[in-house]
Amino acid sequence: MRFDKGGNAQSINMPDLQYQTWQQEGNKLTLTGKTVYGGESFVFTESYTVKQVTPAMLVLISNDGEEIVYARKM
Repeated sequence: MRFDKGGNAQSINMPDLQYQTWQQEGNKLTLTGKTVYGGESFVFTESYTVKQVTPAMLVLISNDGEEIVYARKM
């Protein structure tokens, strides 16, 4: 994933999951986009709690308690 200034988001190497926007309020991160499945596209919104942010890593907690770790590709 890539988060650009101005709230634009982009999926990287995930053609079926296309992130489009992001927004942060406090420790809450909201992502919107669309997923493509069977020739149809569906709009989605995902919300996470930000657990940790470093220059090399982003750790999120989903609403069901799952910890998701994204590492920056150097």
